[in-house]
Amino acid sequence: MNWFYNRRIGTKLLLGFGTVCALMAATGAVALYGMRAIYDNTEVIYEKHLRGLHAVDEANVHLVMIGRACRMTVLAKTPEERKRYRTQADEAAGKFLEGIEHTDQYLVTDAAKRVLNDIRAIAPAWVEEMRAIAQLAEAGRSAEAAERLQATIAPATLIVAKMGELRESKFRVSQEAFERATAAHRDTRATMLGVIVGGVAAGLVLGYLIARLIARPLQRSVAILEAVAQGDFTQKLDVTTRDEVGQMAAALNTASESLGRALGETGAVMAAVAAGDFTRRVTSETRGEVRKMAEAVNVASESLGRALGETGAVMVAAASGDLTRRITSETRGEVRKMAEALNAALDKMGSAMREVRASSGAVAEASTQLAAASEEISSGAQEQASSLEECASSLEEMTSAVRQNADNAQQARQLAEGARDAAEKGGKVVTQAVTAMSGINQSSKRIADIITTIDEIAFQTNLLALNAAVEAARAGDQGRGFAVVAAEVRSLAQRAAASAKEIKGLIQDSLRKVEGGSELVNQSGQSLAEIVSAVKRAADIVTEIAAASKEQAAGVEQVSKAVAQMDQVTQANAAQTEELSGTAQGLTGQADQLRDLVAWFKLDDGSADEPVRRTAAAPASAPRSAKPTARPAKPAARRPAPGPGRRVGERAPRDPRQRGRLCRNVTPCAAAGGPAAGRSQRELSRHEVAGRPVEGRLTRDRWRSDTRFRELTVACGAAATDRPASTPCGTTVP
Repeated sequence: MNWFYNRRIGTKLLLGFGTVCALMAATGAVALYGMRAIYDNTEVIYEKHLRGLHAVDEANVHLVMIGRACRMTVLAKTPEERKRYRTQADEAAGKFLEGIEHTDQYLVTDAAKRVLNDIRAIAPAWVEEMRAIAQLAEAGRSAEAAERLQATIAPATLIVAKMGELRESKFRVSQEAFERATAAHRDTRATMLGVIVGGVAAGLVLGYLIARLIARPLQRSVAILEAVAQGDFTQKLDVTTRDEVGQMAAALNTASESLGRALGETGAVMAAVAAGDFTRRVTSETRGEVRKMAEAVNVASESLGRALGETGAVMVAAASGDLTRRITSETRGEVRKMAEALNAALDKMGSAMREVRASSGAVAEASTQLAAASEEISSGAQEQASSLEECASSLEEMTSAVRQNADNAQQARQLAEGARDAAEKGGKVVTQAVTAMSGINQSSKRIADIITTIDEIAFQTNLLALNAAVEAARAGDQGRGFAVVAAEVRSLAQRAAASAKEIKGLIQDSLRKVEGGSELVNQSGQSLAEIVSAVKRAADIVTEIAAASKEQAAGVEQVSKAVAQMDQVTQANAAQTEELSGTAQGLTGQADQLRDLVAWFKLDDGSADEPVRRTAAAPASAPRSAKPTARPAKPAARRPAPGPGRRVGERAPRDPRQRGRLCRNVTPCAAAGGPAAGRSQRELSRHEVAGRPVEGRLTRDRWRSDTRFRELTVACGAAATDRPASTPCGTTVP
């Protein structure tokens, strides 16, 4: 059976349904042959036997008519009656002789032909004698005619006996033909029942085998794909055939193994990267998108290792007090953002050191840097969430493809069942043909009954004819009772004619039923056409299954990309977290040690150069006397400056260029009810913010914690803590 299992699915379906079609064709051939045999037997019964019996019966009737006409001629009283009866005798004699000759063509046995030859030997002489008797009676010689009529009884009796023998021979041959027709019907019925049972059994067995060969591997494939969708790449399909299902199973095994190996190595590399080892690489031989993923992971690991190495060197230099080192390697994405953030942090740290030399407010500067790094970590977390969403979407697509494969397998099974139903429909049609032939059999039985009736009528006709002849011979002139007997003979003859008509109608009905059987065979052909259409549809569904498998592979690739991107973002977030942790630890030192530590750092302007410190705040009425010294260039702005008109209490996002420049000298907004401009933040002991008095010393921490001061944003157009000391009220900070 391996040769059958390894065939293509379309070939299997064609072989299976071809076998069913062959059995159906054999059934139709047997049915046609049986109907033809029955038709031939029926035709022989009608053409040879029934028509032969009819011819014999007509000859018998004419034989009786000859005797009756001659007797009536002898008994007639007037010349006109004698002439009329003589004419009837002549006509009956001619028809009798013609009937004998006509009967010859319906005889099929030698015995019947010998009996007919005996009748031919004596009938002409008897007929001529009866004509002579009629002529004598017409001429008025009734007595002589009566004597000669009495002498014709013996030959008439012999002719009647021969005619009865001839009819008996025809009836016996008809009975034999009927028995042959019955045997043919019985044999045809048994053969067709055997072929039908065999065809139905073969169709069911082939349908079950084909459905099992298609459905079971597909169900197993669905289970494997569901396992792959859940991340289990260890499951494998048993490839036992070389058809489309076997090829799909082999391809699925290869894809699962390759993808599992690639993802395993990728996971190992990611684990090594998470552990701080950037020397590991994905080395498995892959192709397509999986190869691109592996190369991307290798490039990402190498780039991240190089960037982190340079970052480590910069950090080591910074730890040694050298803040002039920067990260100069070409990087992209989150690593580039981290490098830029670190360079900016170093820049800001240098600026902070210069600020620390001038003031102890550098602690606030470090807090601002920590806030900026927290925002970057938040951005990385958002990107990581987006990657997880993409991964979830890919998994949903792959699950949809798996369900599609399951639906297609179900449709293939339904089509196989539909084809089996079509085969069963063909079997029903053939059963109807058998029923039609049974009807033909019933008609044949009815024909036999009618033949029996005709036989009884003919027998009674012979008896009546003999009785009439005897009575006429005995009575002489008084034999008028012969008229009554002749009337009865006429009635029997009419019954024989009606029976013959009924036989003809039944035979025509048999022919119509034979035509109905042919129509049923045509319907069987239409059923077979429906089976072929179902086979084509099954092949189309197998094609759809293959397309769904391709979509599943694409979904797996998308999952791999999403996982790689999620790993990169995770590593970048981890690195930023470490940097932020170090910065926070450095900035939480004791403020008293900052001045001593600043001298240990090497800055761009040289550690020996002290920045110009800011002058002390002037009295309330005095103008500002000095501005901070020029600062080094800052990184490019990442978001636009906050616009005017924010809600009360809303925290305005800060411009990165203003990070670390928390101005100590603030100009409260006169429109908001604040004090006069030009006074120092530390000197303000009484304020009116938004029309409400504020008692106590206005310090930097209080400015941040008290939301009433931040309400000045509404009127001034920017956060008051980010405004330079010389900015007029109502002006947007650049």
